[in-house]
Amino acid sequence: MFSGGAAGLHEFWPHPWCDLGVGGVGGVEVRECGRRVELFEQIRRDRRLEKLSTRELAQRHKVHRRTVRQALANAVPPPRKPYGVRARPALDPWATVIDGWLLGDREAPREQRHTARRVWQRLVAEHGATVSEVTVSRYVALRRVELGLDSVEVSVPVDPRPGRGG
Repeated sequence: MFSGGAAGLHEFWPHPWCDLGVGGVGGVEVRECGRRVELFEQIRRDRRLEKLSTRELAQRHKVHRRTVRQALANAVPPPRKPYGVRARPALDPWATVIDGWLLGDREAPREQRHTARRVWQRLVAEHGATVSEVTVSRYVALRRVELGLDSVEVSVPVDPRPGRGG
């Protein structure tokens, strides 16, 4: 079905999950698709075929002239700048406490491990924390993945006798 190459790529554009609006080239709003590669491709194609100026390209595609210049200079969009680590003023004082509880849960039986709600309740009761339950819940979910506490071990008993599931 997909022949590959540049010609095959155009058969599936615009993507079916894109929310296409009114405007742009042929009634297709490229920006709402969220695919900068296709946007850069359209800008380069319009420049090559219609000889439009930078300003006209910017107006047609509803982007800044700087974006048009980037598209004309290189077919691949520049990578996004990495975001810095944001401060969590409500949660940072309690992060080590929560991490200690979660790490302590490694040895505890499953029924005795802390749920996110229980972590929040202990923070409020034992430490007087003024942090929302949702904030604690998001942090606990994130840290469980980072610490590898989200994996579940499953064992299936095998009966080696013939015809008994083994």
